[in-house]
Amino acid sequence: MPILALDTALDACSAAVLADGEVLAGAYETRPRGHGERIAAMCAEVLEEAGLAPGDLQRICVTVGPGSFTGVRIGLATARGFGVALGRPVVGLSTLTAVAMPLGGGRPLLAAHDARRGQVYVQAFGADGSPSASPVAAAPEAAARLRRPDMALIVGTGAALVAAHLDAGVEVIEARPDARRFVSLAEALPVPAGAPEPLYLRAPDAVPRATG
Repeated sequence: MPILALDTALDACSAAVLADGEVLAGAYETRPRGHGERIAAMCAEVLEEAGLAPGDLQRICVTVGPGSFTGVRIGLATARGFGVALGRPVVGLSTLTAVAMPLGGGRPLLAAHDARRGQVYVQAFGADGSPSASPVAAAPEAAARLRRPDMALIVGTGAALVAAHLDAGVEVIEARPDARRFVSLAEALPVPAGAPEPLYLRAPDAVPRATG
């Protein structure tokens, strides 16, 4: 089943194509801004490299957050555009799952992304990769208290921020979601009744000013 996966939720863009359990093509770029100008072209590039046409795709996968509000919206809009145009299902996964499952290696862990404003988005995962708690936005020191004694690994862009409040001996992998890694998860994701919904854990950084 050919699948296109994409991510624009944090400060990077990535896209990848999977077919028959193999990643045929993928691209990743660190990109603090300009996601909307790049992601569509990146998807076209990985499809061409994989030797597939858009119509060959059977499923689209996209990260739904938490992350930047603009980035999450861009990713969802791009994925929905493919889904509507092709008549294919769109599935979503969180940015925390997108780093936890590929990097966990069968170990329980914390996944944490830098949320700015003195916070991280954090979630605990079991050894089988399934979430063992709901994701929250919290100060790094509060996030550190979510670590269980059996958790020797923290992954994500906020991993070092959390680890700074823990004793030595915790492995830190600072990683952003990368479609080349998480596209392999897409085949098993349940298809939602509608389009995937964004996962926002706090209010936007920028709020429109009132007028009048």
